[in-house]
Amino acid sequence: AQDIVDGAYNLLFISPTSAQRTTGFTILNDLIAYWVNISALGLSEFTSLSDTFTFDDEYRKALKYNLAIELAPTVNKVPSEFVILEAFKTKSEVFAANKPATAEVEFDEMLYRRLGSDIND
Repeated sequence: AQDIVDGAYNLLFISPTSAQRTTGFTILNDLIAYWVNISALGLSEFTSLSDTFTFDDEYRKALKYNLAIELAPTVNKVPSEFVILEAFKTKSEVFAANKPATAEVEFDEMLYRRLGSDIND
């Protein structure tokens, strides 16, 4: 789990402190819980920072980039456009790979709001 947390902070050009790692770990587990709640992803929350992530690289990348989006406000940073686009792209790919072919693609209101967009635009 620590490699995902550290990688997310690194995307924001932050070398995380121990306290920031703890915050990142909590937010990572919240993110996983949210994703599991809205999809059929077979993820489970980590129990400690030293837990090993056993899923493929696409999951790891999606978690890292989306965690960076979530962590940015906690360190007064604005994620780069690249990080934002990768977060959206990787999450879409992971979710698409885990939905039946007939399932509709869900609008990600949470990510849309985090990017500062008005939902009624």
